[in-house]
Amino acid sequence: MTKSTKPEFYVYVLFDAHGVPRYVGKGHGPRWNAHSLERRRLKSFVAEALLLLGDVPKIKVREFLSEHDAYAIEHALILALGIAPDGPLVNRTAAGSGPNSKQVAKWHASRSSEDRSKSAKKARASDKEINGREVISERNRRNNSGVSKDQKILRMKAIRESQTKERRTEIASNAGRASAIAAGPEKLRARGRNLSATVMANTTTEQRKELAKLRVISEASRESMRAGGRKGVAIANAGRTAEQRSELGKKARAAQKFNAEANSIRMKNQQASLTAEQKRDIARKGAIASNLSTSPEQKRASGKRLTSNKTYEEMRQSALHMVSVRMLNRKAKQRSLDQLPLPFDDI
Repeated sequence: MTKSTKPEFYVYVLFDAHGVPRYVGKGHGPRWNAHSLERRRLKSFVAEALLLLGDVPKIKVREFLSEHDAYAIEHALILALGIAPDGPLVNRTAAGSGPNSKQVAKWHASRSSEDRSKSAKKARASDKEINGREVISERNRRNNSGVSKDQKILRMKAIRESQTKERRTEIASNAGRASAIAAGPEKLRARGRNLSATVMANTTTEQRKELAKLRVISEASRESMRAGGRKGVAIANAGRTAEQRSELGKKARAAQKFNAEANSIRMKNQQASLTAEQKRDIARKGAIASNLSTSPEQKRASGKRLTSNKTYEEMRQSALHMVSVRMLNRKAKQRSLDQLPLPFDDI
C-alpha cells in the first residue's frame, strides 16, 4: 500500500465536552474539522460538545509528517489511550483501517463532476443544518488565521482550475446578484459615486477619453452581437440534442426568474424609501414621458387593444367613471379657488 511521503499530514485528538480524549486520527488540510458532520459512532460525543460548547475541542499532537509517520504516531497514541471498553476512545481499530491519500485521490478521480458536486452540496447543507452560519463562519476564520496569503492564493488558484469556465461565470453572477440585493439601491449608488470619484482622481483627461472610446466600441460590438444573435443561436442549436436545448431553456428561465425576483425586491426597497408625494411625482413624470414618446398612431392602436376585449357595457361604465373623476377634479379645483381671498373683500 503506497503512502504519501509529503510532510503535509498531522495527528490530532478530539475531546468530549468534559475534556476526555475520545478519538485519535490523522489527516491533512481541514480533515480534523470534518467530524461535526459525522453520523456514525462519533455522533454522540460530538453532538454533546456542539450543544454545550459550540465546537468540538481538539488539538494537533504532531504536524508536518509524512503519511507513514502519521500512521505510526496515530497507532501508538491509540494503543496508549485504549479503545472502549478498555479506554475512552471510540476508534474502530488501532490504526490503518481507513483509506490512505492515494486511495482517496483515486476514488475521487473515478467519480464524475456531478457526483462530486452533489456530495459537496450535501455536506455543506448538513454542516449548515447542524452548526449554523455563525459557527461555520467562526470556524473558517479560525482555520484561515494560520494560513499565509500565498497559501490562500494557491488554494484559490487550485479551486478555479478545477472548475469549468461556465461554472466560474455562474458563481460570479450569483455572487454579484446576491451582493446587489443585500446592498440595496442606496449603497449601489454610493459605490458608483465612489468608483467615479476614484477614476477621476487616478486618470488623466486623455485616459478618460480613451476609456470613453473603448466604451463606444464595446457598445457597438454588443449591438452587432445582438444583431447576429438569432443566427448564432440557430447555428448553436443545430449541434445540440433536444435534451441539451431543454436544459439550456430551463437554465435561462431560472435566470430570468431570479432576475425578476431581484428586480422586484430592488423596486420594493426603493418604493419603501419614498414618500407618497415622491411616488406620485414619479408616476406623473412617467406618464408624461410615455405620452411624449408615443405617436398618435401608437395611442390609437393601444386604445383599440384595450377596448377589443371589452363589452359595450364595460366600455360605457369605464367612460362614466372617467367623466365622474374629471367632474370631481373640477369641483375640487373650484373649491380651492373659492377659498382664495378676493381683492375687494376688504372694501
